[in-house]
Amino acid sequence: MLLISDATNYERKNQELQEVYLNLSLALDAGDMAAWMFDIHTKMYYTILAIQLPVLAFPRKIT
Repeated sequence: MLLISDATNYERKNQELQEVYLNLSLALDAGDMAAWMFDIHTKMYYTILAIQLPVLAFPRKIT
């Protein structure tokens, strides 16, 4: 069986995703903000997009 697929749509969506990521990164940087993810099972925060904070170590466990 031979499967042929047009990758044009995939490439377009990948480019759009990269542009959204860049725009979000720029907005967070301009606002001196960060984006985090919280894992409810481990009760840990993970940095998704963030400013660099050398004093803090992440992931951080919340008690």
